[in-house]
Amino acid sequence: MLLCAFECLQFGGYCSYRRFKFLQAKYVGISITLKLAVLHTFWYRCASDTDVCCKVRCGKRRLDTQLFTKDKANFAEFPWMLAILYRNDYHCGASLIHPQVALTAAHCVQNPGPYKVRAGEWDRYSRGEPLDHEDRAAEKIIIHPAYNANSLKNDIALIIVDEPFPLQDNIGVVCLPHQNSYIIQQECLVTGWGKTSHHTLWRSNILKKTILPVVSHGFCQMLLQFYLGSTFTLDSTFICAGGQNKDTCQGDGGSPLMCEVARTENVYVQFGIVSWGLKCGTTDVPGVYVSVVQFVHWIDRQMALHGFHSSVYGKMGFEKRTYQRRNPNRVLSFEGGHTSVYKVRDTQH
Repeated sequence: MLLCAFECLQFGGYCSYRRFKFLQAKYVGISITLKLAVLHTFWYRCASDTDVCCKVRCGKRRLDTQLFTKDKANFAEFPWMLAILYRNDYHCGASLIHPQVALTAAHCVQNPGPYKVRAGEWDRYSRGEPLDHEDRAAEKIIIHPAYNANSLKNDIALIIVDEPFPLQDNIGVVCLPHQNSYIIQQECLVTGWGKTSHHTLWRSNILKKTILPVVSHGFCQMLLQFYLGSTFTLDSTFICAGGQNKDTCQGDGGSPLMCEVARTENVYVQFGIVSWGLKCGTTDVPGVYVSVVQFVHWIDRQMALHGFHSSVYGKMGFEKRTYQRRNPNRVLSFEGGHTSVYKVRDTQH
């Protein structure tokens, strides 16, 4: 059954068309004509009976073991990684969850625009990459209605761009978790173009990748209380990772924290969004991330309201809890009054 470009896109696919080639071959004196179907991918060519609707595969990391580096990503290794440009300057990170929808932190887009979203980027100062990056204008920004700019609770936002990104080797979508799943990995990955340390003024030009230890909510709260006071309460919509001199830093805000799916090869699910932290890279002080699990229902609802299908980001997870999850829209009172010590991880702090 033929799907037109619009329908295919809404259901998480992309349109392609087949062009047939005829090749002549001779085998033991017999001439054979081979009909080969060559698939070409275009977003808006679904108009004939030779068109197909291809399903998007989310979260596939393109890992080149021959070019593996410890702290810098390879070109197109994380094809869902996005850069948010504010007034044409790099501002924050984000992730692509649909060809036309980006996921980021609310504090990255709380100021009036204009914003652009860049996909397929790797080296911000190079124009000699194997494939060009793609820029799109932010057409609509959806900030969580319970976002609190002081405490950074519900620090999550969606960006709808004016045109869908083409899916290619350096542009893809990340998987999101089930609503009731949780991290079972001891370590996860984070990527970003932020500062490499607290002591430098410069952001990284090449996309960084860092393996971070996952820190339990209770232990993270205890470590943060040492700096923020005993009355500080870490909201349940946050998760923590880092410490051990491994951390994100200024400029990494909005970037994804990803965990590899068990029993798969290089398939990743985004469990966190870089939100805030203390002095980056401080020993035994984890960074704080938005818990994407807590907001999957809100994301699904926004996608549906704007005519996008949520199947594009896969809904993957590790294990499910047996109890009912907490309401992600509930706003807890902020205690401690230490908002001035928070450092949101965008480029303005």
